[in-house]
Amino acid sequence: MIRKPVWLSCSKPLFVLALALALPAATQAHDLWLQADGGIDEAQTVRLLVGHHLEIENELSFETDRLASLQLILDDERADLAALGVDGHRPFLALPPSSASRLVALERAWVPRHSLATAKFDSYLSDEGLDDMRALLASSPDRANQDERYVRYLKLLLAHDDRVADRLAKRVLGQRLEIVLPDGLGNAGEPTQACARFDSAPLQGRRLSIFSKDRDGGADTVQAVELMTADDGCVSFVWPDADIILLRTLHMRPCADCDAVDWESYWAAFTIQR
Repeated sequence: MIRKPVWLSCSKPLFVLALALALPAATQAHDLWLQADGGIDEAQTVRLLVGHHLEIENELSFETDRLASLQLILDDERADLAALGVDGHRPFLALPPSSASRLVALERAWVPRHSLATAKFDSYLSDEGLDDMRALLASSPDRANQDERYVRYLKLLLAHDDRVADRLAKRVLGQRLEIVLPDGLGNAGEPTQACARFDSAPLQGRRLSIFSKDRDGGADTVQAVELMTADDGCVSFVWPDADIILLRTLHMRPCADCDAVDWESYWAAFTIQR
C-alpha cells in the first residue's frame, strides 16, 4: 500500500569543527549498513552488510523476525517493501529498474540482550566516545558483565543529481534515531552539514562519523572523519569526492525500564550512493 507521507523539518544547524581521526580499535562494535549494486536504469540489489568503516566482513540475509519496518520513499510517496523480502535470501532485497532517486529505510527489531565483560564494555564505550556513559559505568556497582539491548535504523539513498535526491536527503522520516542532511546533497570539496535526531529532537554530544570510498575501492581507500554533534545535533564537514558515503552515529543511555539489561543503545547509518 502506498500513502502520502507527512514530513518533519530539520532545524537550522550551527557548524562545529571537524577533526579527522584514526580508525578505532578492534573492540568497537560492528557497523551495519545498506549498500546497493547496479546503476541507473538497472535492476538494483540492496545488500545488508556488516563490517567497519565500509570494509565488508559479512553479508546478512533477509529475516522477517528481525524486521520492524522496511519502506521505499519516493518524492511524494511511501511504499511498504516488507512483503517483497524472502526469508533466507541474500542479497537482502531486489529493486526494479528506475531512473528516479529513491530512499530505502529499514528499522531492525530490538536485540533484547547482549552481554559483555565489564572491561570490554568499557573499551567499547571508549572507542565510541561515550564518555558520559563511561562515567556512569565507573560509578555503578562493580559487576563482571554488562547487559545491553540495541536497535538499528538504516537508510540508503540511491541518488541521481536532481532536486528529488536533495529533498530525500533532507527528509526526516521519523526513525527514532536518524541522520539527515538539512542542506541536501553536497558537491565534492564543499562544506556541508549533517544532523542527528533522537525522539524528534537534536542529539547533542554524540559522535557522528563520515566514511567514504569509490565504488571499486578497497579498505585502504576509505576516508574517515569523526565529529561530535553540537547542541543542535549537527556537525559540519567537507563533502567527500566518492561514490559511496556512509554516515553513522550511536546513542546510548541507561535502560531505566528494563528488568534484564542495564543499557540500551540506538544505532543509525545513512548510506548515499550516486
